[in-house]
Amino acid sequence: MNSCCAPRRGAAALGILLALATVPAVARQQQAHDSGLYIGFGLGAGNYSLKATDLRTNEVARTLGAAGVMSTDVKKTAAASKLSIGYNFNRHFGTELTSTGLDSIDLEYRDRNSGLLAAKAKYSVGALALAGVGRYEFDNGFVLMSKAGIAYTGATLDYALARPNSTLVTADPNVTKTNFYWGASVGYRFNPRWVATLDYDDFGSLGNANTTGRSTMRTLTANAQYWF
Repeated sequence: MNSCCAPRRGAAALGILLALATVPAVARQQQAHDSGLYIGFGLGAGNYSLKATDLRTNEVARTLGAAGVMSTDVKKTAAASKLSIGYNFNRHFGTELTSTGLDSIDLEYRDRNSGLLAAKAKYSVGALALAGVGRYEFDNGFVLMSKAGIAYTGATLDYALARPNSTLVTADPNVTKTNFYWGASVGYRFNPRWVATLDYDDFGSLGNANTTGRSTMRTLTANAQYWF
């Protein structure tokens, strides 16, 4: 009985020893990627939210005069893309530089009296953000991150309109400003090289009332990070 079970007990003990021997190697491999450089790319969606009051006072409205107005707020969703490069100083703190843009949306200006189309415009926004990153990674691979910093933002209103004498007027005024930026992420590390994240980013209000009109810029993107 004892001689029968001894090989099994020996094999089990050997298996346990081998498993224990691999723990430090796995820990060292994980630790090697707690700090260092990574790049990321993401796709998702973002929202535009423009006030009717701005659209009645911006450059297009002033060029059209009293006849051209937009009487309602504009809320639209557009595709978002995101490119980031970051560096983690240790397991909990790092920094990240992110470039984010939204596809443009179409705006229409109509004559207040006739309802006829008076002008067309494309509104687009983008931001370059530099943030500090707080990070916590659980033993099971799940990751939580919070970000805060500054964003250099731009809003462009690319428009074309016809004056009463049939003269076509085109312009693309742009407004840049610096905003407070913050974001939050949840992710999962598949291996030491690859991490997937779902990111929410808030870049504040872009543009201004008198030139482009103001719009908020908030995005939700799915991202893949590659760690060097």
